[in-house]
Amino acid sequence: MDDNTSLMPASIVFAFDANKDRNYDDFKNTINGIRLHRTMINGGDTVFAVGVLHKILHPLGYQIQASPEAFTETNFHLVEEEVSKKVDLHVSMLLESALDCKDEGVDFEVKIVAGSPTRRVVLQETKTANATWVVLDKHLRRDLQFYLKHIPCKVAVVLDNLTVEVLRPYTTVDKENIEVEVVYSMSKSVPLSSALDIENSQQSVISFASYSASIASSESSDLLKSNSSSSLFYWSMEHLFPSNYVYVSTPMQQKSGQ
Repeated sequence: MDDNTSLMPASIVFAFDANKDRNYDDFKNTINGIRLHRTMINGGDTVFAVGVLHKILHPLGYQIQASPEAFTETNFHLVEEEVSKKVDLHVSMLLESALDCKDEGVDFEVKIVAGSPTRRVVLQETKTANATWVVLDKHLRRDLQFYLKHIPCKVAVVLDNLTVEVLRPYTTVDKENIEVEVVYSMSKSVPLSSALDIENSQQSVISFASYSASIASSESSDLLKSNSSSSLFYWSMEHLFPSNYVYVSTPMQQKSGQ
């Protein structure tokens, strides 16, 4: 990594499918792969880990497409709760990488966006961040032609072995304005935490994974017990990550006067 102070701070978007399961090694190896490309990231830059949540898990076990038409004021809390949990989960996965990059002056931020289709949300978030690079996770490769056609910044992709391959090392002219109405989004900066915090966060992720699995397999009569476990998870995460959330206004919130 070049610590070139003459360069303006830049934004690198790491886009991924937030509905797919991943672990610490996935994120750590991907970030290391980005750091190995010396022209991709410099001191003072910010890496935005943007996850697209295109389906929302209902407490009864089935999934709902993340579109504004699918949610009303009565069930909108499902989106808020799922996005919040995903933000905390992925912040914890990036703690070690943030600590590794502390001396290099690189910041990390996680943003989870509930919306679909995924490719259009990725395109919109890349433009919103004014990214110099977008790194597409391996699960997004099926839409590579769409991304190469519409994304104006430089493009790289994560391979199956978690290395990062540059697909287009130059920018193109942004001729189109493709927008998608997202359901809800939330972002949070990754704090510079100690090794102890990282170990604690790993335990929280393990607990979260077990809790998610129990929801998918439980009967509706067990919902009260699941909600109690969820409250315990939120309490631990709030104490681990005390920084503030950034909420994005949604059509649902505007209608309800929030």
